[in-house]
Amino acid sequence: RFNLQDSVYLIGERSDIMRILPAADIYVSSSHWEGMSVAVLEAMAAGLPVIATHVGDAQWVLAEQTGILIEPRIPQEISHAIMKLLDNKPLRLQYGQMARKRIETEYNLDRWCDRMLELYAKANPKIRFAHA
Repeated sequence: RFNLQDSVYLIGERSDIMRILPAADIYVSSSHWEGMSVAVLEAMAAGLPVIATHVGDAQWVLAEQTGILIEPRIPQEISHAIMKLLDNKPLRLQYGQMARKRIETEYNLDRWCDRMLELYAKANPKIRFAHA
């Protein structure tokens, strides 16, 4: 109806998303509610700028210059954010590079494990963990 068939692809459920993500220009998460979005983390790891609704942990995951946070249930904000990134390729590429760097430094396996151990230690100070 809108003649978008040459530029928008609805590919359905896939099990090979990490192979497909690099072909995208932008990742949009329009959730109305969510906890920690693994899909957003995967998109950032693929070097994509992210547009995400301000729900769950998105505000902490999307640091400045990795993407755009928008309010949920306001489609006009999504379209404005998409157009902002589509109209500005240098900004889009910069956000994507910063997103990937953020995942590499803040969400790598060692950092993630350290955070979990810190959380457990706070929950029970009697437990001592040796860092491997």
